[in-house]
Amino acid sequence: MSVIADLVGAMLQREYSQLQRVEEMRQYLDEVIHSGAMYAVWQPIIDTVSGGFMAVEALARFDTRPYRPPNEWFADAAAVDRHTVMERNALIKGLAILPDLPESLRISCNLSGQALRDPAIQAFLESRRLDRIVPEITEHDIISDVFKVCFQIGQRKAYRPPSAPRPSPPAPRPSLPPRLPDRSLH
Repeated sequence: MSVIADLVGAMLQREYSQLQRVEEMRQYLDEVIHSGAMYAVWQPIIDTVSGGFMAVEALARFDTRPYRPPNEWFADAAAVDRHTVMERNALIKGLAILPDLPESLRISCNLSGQALRDPAIQAFLESRRLDRIVPEITEHDIISDVFKVCFQIGQRKAYRPPSAPRPSPPAPRPSLPPRLPDRSLH
């Protein structure tokens, strides 16, 4: 019996240690998120025809020692169920510059499909000028109903009289033809 009790005790100790490490990581990430160590930078997006600015992309950065790239911070946050909190704070910091940008400029921001579905993030986006915000779904995330989710956010923001019919979601974009015509010069 003592062998079984020892095995169960060892398993419980490992489980407890794992839970403790997760909680420590959550606390550390919360500190990084709320202390100002996470901040935004803005990368210009240039119109290659005119050479002028057409938008800026908001990017999260972390001022910590030792330096770690943003993807590692977001991966750690995902591992301990803090990813949406981190994305929400990155979004808030990234969009903070919007009132200072010329009206003609849009701002692009990276969001995962999970974050885009988050009610707090949807409410935050709905409280902003959606015509100037371009959510960019991260390439690491698959969201099969991205148009539906974006359409829902836009519909809740848009005013329409109670008797007005709800418009249909946008039709999917047509795919490219299987083979493009040969335009080479012979």
